[in-house]
Amino acid sequence: MLSAKRDLRQPPGQKAFDAIAIPVSALGAWAVPTWYRLCRVEFPGQFFPSKGSRLTPASGDFPCVYLATDQETTVAEVWGDRFAAHRPVASSSPYVISREQAERWAFLETGPLPSDLRLCDLTDAHTRLAVGMDAGSLYAPDLRLPQRWAERIARHPARLDGIAYRSRHTDQICLVLWSRAEDAVPLEQRLSFRPAGDFFDSAAAYAMAGKAGVRLAFAW
Repeated sequence: MLSAKRDLRQPPGQKAFDAIAIPVSALGAWAVPTWYRLCRVEFPGQFFPSKGSRLTPASGDFPCVYLATDQETTVAEVWGDRFAAHRPVASSSPYVISREQAERWAFLETGPLPSDLRLCDLTDAHTRLAVGMDAGSLYAPDLRLPQRWAERIARHPARLDGIAYRSRHTDQICLVLWSRAEDAVPLEQRLSFRPAGDFFDSAAAYAMAGKAGVRLAFAW
C-alpha cells in the first residue's frame, strides 16, 4: 500500500548536479517592455542575498533581484501570505497597513532586460524533469529547500543568470536574477531601476487585496 505522504525532493550534491544537462532558456516571450519590483526603500542596491526569498541561493554568495511582469504580483509576493492569514476575519475588519509601515516600501521598474540572459525555466515541466526538481520542492513552505536547489543551479557550469518561475499567488511569471562579481560587467551594473510609484495607498495594493478576498485599508 502506497503511503499518502510524499517526501520532498532534496537536491543531489553539487558534483552530481553539475553532470546534469540543464536546458538553457533565453528571454523569448518574457522580453516585455517593463519589469517591476516592490522594494524596501532603505536598501539603496537592488541586488542582495535575501534569506527570506524562495530562490535566493542558500550560501548567500549570490546577490539577487526579484522581478515580476506586473505590480499586483509584486504585492502578492510580499503581502500575499498576510492577506491570506487575514481571511478568517475579513468579513468583520479590514487588513490595515499603517502609513509608517507602507512607506518603507515602493515600486520600482526596469526596462527591457539584456537579451543575452541565460535562464533556468522552472515554469517548464521538461526543464523541471531534467533538473530533478518537482513543483512540491519548488514551492515548499520551508524556504531552505528551494534555496538549496537554487544554490545548485547558480553554481552549475552552465553559469545561468537566474531562474524563471510562476508566482504561487498569481501564477504570473517572475524572475530571480543573480549578479556574479567575477563577470566583466556584473548584471547589477547592467540593470537600472527607476521609481514606479508609492506602495502607500496604491491601486495595485488595493487590487491584489481585493482579489485575495480582503478589504485593505491604509492608516493615515
